[in-house]
Amino acid sequence: MGATRLKRNQTKHAAEVLSRAFYNDPLMIYLIPDNKERKRKLPKLILKVVRYCRSFHTVETDDNFNGVACWLPPGSTGLKYGKKIMSGSLAVPFLLGFRGYKRFLKVMRVLDQLEAKHVPEPHWYLFMIGVDTGARGKGTGSKLIEAKFKEAEREGSQAAYYLETMNDKTLPLYKKLGFRVCETVTVENGESHPLKIWAMKKD
Repeated sequence: MGATRLKRNQTKHAAEVLSRAFYNDPLMIYLIPDNKERKRKLPKLILKVVRYCRSFHTVETDDNFNGVACWLPPGSTGLKYGKKIMSGSLAVPFLLGFRGYKRFLKVMRVLDQLEAKHVPEPHWYLFMIGVDTGARGKGTGSKLIEAKFKEAEREGSQAAYYLETMNDKTLPLYKKLGFRVCETVTVENGESHPLKIWAMKKD
């Protein structure tokens, strides 16, 4: 299985795959607790992520379009998370609502601080990776990440790799691929369950 760069006309499809993959993700539940609301809003929110990362030509999918990996290249990760996700759009506050957007900003501030602390140098940032619900357990996610490692190596990149995960079930996968946990933090919120974040780095 290889990794294929996402084409412009595939952007919406990629967002749909990621929306299904992240429907039960702790971060998305934290931002949009209501199930029906999350199902309706998530594709629009994730579409902004895909569009932003695709502007750097760093969104990749497998041959069967079962998984999608959204990366940011070295030198492009200094923008604030809010700007990354909104990608110039003012629609996110209206999409999430007042309380949801307040939670969004709280998490984004923490993520910004973690990234600045643990990878001040230029680095590859794995913004989002997901595998469609019916295609999990086949190594798609691992192969997409490994494909980026090989591509960067061919190009002579010496940059580190960095990600955050809010899903403890993904920790064994990332550790197997050479990532280590730099720090674990918990974002408290009186309206819903606390959100635990693992910052991970591969040198």
